[in-house]
Amino acid sequence: MLFFITISIILVNVIMLIFSSFKLIVTNLEINNSNNKIMPIYELKIAFYLLGKIKLFSFKINNNKTKKILEKDFIKQKIENIKIKSHEKSKKQKKFQIKILKQFIKKLELESINLLIYVDTKNVILTSYFVGIISSIIPNILKENIKNFDSKHHIFKITPLYKNQNYIYIKLNCIINIKIVHIISMYKLGNKYKGGKKYERSPYRRFNVNCYGKY
Repeated sequence: MLFFITISIILVNVIMLIFSSFKLIVTNLEINNSNNKIMPIYELKIAFYLLGKIKLFSFKINNNKTKKILEKDFIKQKIENIKIKSHEKSKKQKKFQIKILKQFIKKLELESINLLIYVDTKNVILTSYFVGIISSIIPNILKENIKNFDSKHHIFKITPLYKNQNYIYIKLNCIINIKIVHIISMYKLGNKYKGGKKYERSPYRRFNVNCYGKY
């Protein structure tokens, strides 16, 4: 009897974990090309929600903390190892991994977004043309990829400056929901691929089935 109770508790915990999620909260991400350099400033908060509802823990990281972490020797070594492994991969391997990553990105839930862009070039006509293209592309992308699109929670605005300079400023606030089940699916498929098995059309379909099922 005790055995079955233990198994039941374990199964319930596993199911609760699978249906849980992480939330990536991006606050005041600012990117601009002042001094001819792209300078990102940001604060990220990652929170774990049990069953997608109950917050258990969270931690924050910003651009200063990230810079300090990347300056550590063992981190630099790991990054270098990743670069070496990346160069050693075949085009077929890279293509497969890009496909898997695209499918994973499609399953991310964008709960809210506030994206502001200020742009300018040294040519007034070019600035207007660029603003027009971006103004038509980004809203369509948001509407197509957000299940419950709401203009109050999904905001985009681009403003031309017309000051005769090559300048861009981007400010982003958003909340992204990442389900554990999708992380597990991608991790399992990645491990199988590392094991040397060849994956063509059929396993890719299996991944899509996992991703597009109802959870």
